[in-house]
Amino acid sequence: MSITTDKGKRFDVRWAWGPAGETGRLMIELKADDRPLSQIAADFEGVALITRQDENEGDATFAGYTQLVRIERFATGGVQLALEQAVTA
Repeated sequence: MSITTDKGKRFDVRWAWGPAGETGRLMIELKADDRPLSQIAADFEGVALITRQDENEGDATFAGYTQLVRIERFATGGVQLALEQAVTA
């Protein structure tokens, strides 16, 4: 499974799904990425469109998830991200 951002970056992921929970977050877990979290975060902050490509779960498009609200690295090397849609007043 992979995702591609509207910044033209492609990432191999374990999973990507949303909206999740009460917040409607988009949840993504990247496969091992040993770059500093700040560099990974920069790849996702402000992204307006993420496309998932997967032959098993199907392709999906996630639009409007522009706010990175959480990033975490696990001991396995995977990096989990949570993105939310901007709240408009």
